Amino acid sequence: MGADGVLASQKFAEQYQGNIWAQNPESCVVSSMPDSVRKANLVSYSGSPEALALKIAMQYMGKDSYIN
Repeated sequence: MGADGVLASQKFAEQYQGNIWAQNPESCVVSSMPDSVRKANLVSYSGSPEALALKIAMQYMGKDSYIN
């Protein structure tokens, strides 16, 4: 379990030079897919679902666009 996430992440990183962000293991019910991608050294940021959402908002919409 998790190999498909690694394959897709590798392809995304190579084809689009994209950053891979993953849910942290502490906030997962089953963390095998994000853990596998992390073990492959493809993840540039890990966080809870809330932290990931905030990072997306800050990166793509500006730091003042999210609601406190």
